[in-house]
Order: sequence, then structure tokens, then C-alpha cells
Amino acid sequence: MEYLWTKHVQLPSFPALARDCSTDVLIIGGGMAGILCALLLQQAGVNCLLAEGQTIGGGIT
Repeated sequence: MEYLWTKHVQLPSFPALARDCSTDVLIIGGGMAGILCALLLQQAGVNCLLAEGQTIGGGIT
């Protein structure tokens, strides 16, 4: 299925996490809800990490 937000945009890709990380908040899932949570937390100065198993913004929220 093709989604409106991916129809005309090249989705970014990121390398797999290759080391241990320390964070205050772990967000699991890079759908629209996870991306928005990460953005708002980052803007508030919170150390957060977003983990996605496939494509950021590529799944169903």
C-alpha cells in the first residue's frame, strides 16, 4: 500500500545501531506518532532515542 506522506518524498535511511547507547526516553516505532514524540521531546531538551526495525515513516501508525 502506498501512503500519502511517502508518495512524493524520499524516506531517509539510517545505519543499524552498532553500539550501546544511554538515553532518558526510548521510543519504539518510527511511525508518525513515534516521530512526533521524538520531535517534541527533543525540542523540550529531553535525551531520547527512536528505534525502528524497518523504515522510518514507512509503516502504519
